[in-house]
Amino acid sequence: MTYDFEIYRIAYALWEEYGSRAPLIVAKGAAAKKENGDAVEQLVWTAVLNAMLEWMRTERQPDERLN
Repeated sequence: MTYDFEIYRIAYALWEEYGSRAPLIVAKGAAAKKENGDAVEQLVWTAVLNAMLEWMRTERQPDERLN
């Protein structure tokens, strides 16, 4: 499995468990890891949050191609 696949798998599992509250929970987790000084865990939580926000968005980015 690749790193990206794992990140999206974690994001989906959290979404399944917490529903629409999941992004807030993940953001709090990233902030807590930052406060504790744990850079690696902060990067993982931030990557999970970014993955979640990516598949939740409904509009294309200005420079994004259709296909």
